[in-house]
Amino acid sequence: MHENCKRGNIFYADLSPVIGSEQGGVRPVLVVQNDTGNRFSPTVIVAAITSRPKKGDLPTHVSLSRAYGLSEDSMVMLEQIRTIDKRRLKNFIGCVDDEVMDYIDEALGISVGLEEERHPDEMELCLFQTCANQFYNSPDHIIKRTDPFQQVKDDCTYCQVRRGYDYRIWNKKRKGGA
Repeated sequence: MHENCKRGNIFYADLSPVIGSEQGGVRPVLVVQNDTGNRFSPTVIVAAITSRPKKGDLPTHVSLSRAYGLSEDSMVMLEQIRTIDKRRLKNFIGCVDDEVMDYIDEALGISVGLEEERHPDEMELCLFQTCANQFYNSPDHIIKRTDPFQQVKDDCTYCQVRRGYDYRIWNKKRKGGA
C-alpha cells in the first residue's frame, strides 16, 4: 500500500474488475485526490491514463508526454475518475508538474460540472450594467456573469468610467456555417 501518494503522482494500478466502458486492467493512473485525503484515507481518487486515445479531443482529456515517466505519450481521461483502495496502487511512475496540474484541474472541473468548457473566442470583461446590456441585447453574443455572487465591483473594461462585475462573453455560433 502506498502511504505516501500525493496529488499529481502517477502509479500503475489494477483497475479490474470493470463493467461496461470503465477503464480496466493494470494501467497508469493519476492521483487527483487532495493530499489530506491521501494521507489519512485508505482510499484514493484517481483518473485513468491511456496511451491509445480512442475519442476525439474532449475537454476532459489532458495530454501527458513521456517526460513524466510514462513509457509512451499518453492522455489522462478525467471522465474516467474513480475511488480505489490504495492496495490497488502498484509501482510509482512519476509526477506531473504544476502547469499540467492546472490543466488537470480545469478538465476535472468540467468533468464533474464545476466548470464549463471554455469557448475558443471567449472574453472575460468587467462591465457596468448598461455596458453589459449591450452584449445581452446583441444577437451575436452570449454573456454570463463569471461569479453571480461577486459583491466587489471593479472598473468597467468597456466604458472605463463606471464600476461593474465580471462577465464571460463569446460569439454565438451562426446556423448555416456562416
